[in-house]
Amino acid sequence: MRKTLLASFVAVVLWIAGSGAHAATTFNNFGPNFTYDTNLGFVVGVDGFGMNTVGALFTAEQTGFFSTLFVAANARVNTPNDGLTYSLRADVGGRPNGLLESIVFNDVCFDVQCPDGELLIGGASGTTLLTAGTQYWLVATATNPDSGFFWFASLPGNAGTIFIQNLLFPDGAVFPFDQLPVFRIDVVPVGAQVPEPSQLALVLCALLLVYLLSQRVISVIDPKVRNVG
Repeated sequence: MRKTLLASFVAVVLWIAGSGAHAATTFNNFGPNFTYDTNLGFVVGVDGFGMNTVGALFTAEQTGFFSTLFVAANARVNTPNDGLTYSLRADVGGRPNGLLESIVFNDVCFDVQCPDGELLIGGASGTTLLTAGTQYWLVATATNPDSGFFWFASLPGNAGTIFIQNLLFPDGAVFPFDQLPVFRIDVVPVGAQVPEPSQLALVLCALLLVYLLSQRVISVIDPKVRNVG
């Protein structure tokens, strides 16, 4: 009986662990071990040209629901370090349009403490579908008008298309660039089932009940159980 219970507990643990193993990377321009160019990047928010908005065009390599965003950035000293917002947007005519989802980072490490930036990881809703072969934009803005940030660049060899909007380009402009801003986007592939917390709770409660029965806790209610060898 106890071997059966142990096997059941192991199965649940593996099920829970396996639910997080369904993630796939649909875009990534980080180097090995999340490396990036610490000497090059893009100002987001306050700078000499007003409020800077920066975007990068990418093509999804896997179909799935947007689950996690990874970027490397820091906050500029003497500005607030909250409100660094990354928006996933549709590509319309080679420009970012159609907001799909946003992730906001607060308490970003300041450049004096993190001169080489820090890895920021944000969870998405898991409901925004990205389709393999389709182009999208990841756009960074500072929602706090007094904040300034630095979005680091990928390593050399990651050329692509960027979007810049500021006082010089009030309507936004698109440019080819030798090194895109660095980021990675993970998705949960369509059909990969992630158990709901309520499902996990029911299963664990059922296993706990079986475990208590096996330990003869119920023998307090039914003395006959005490004599079962």
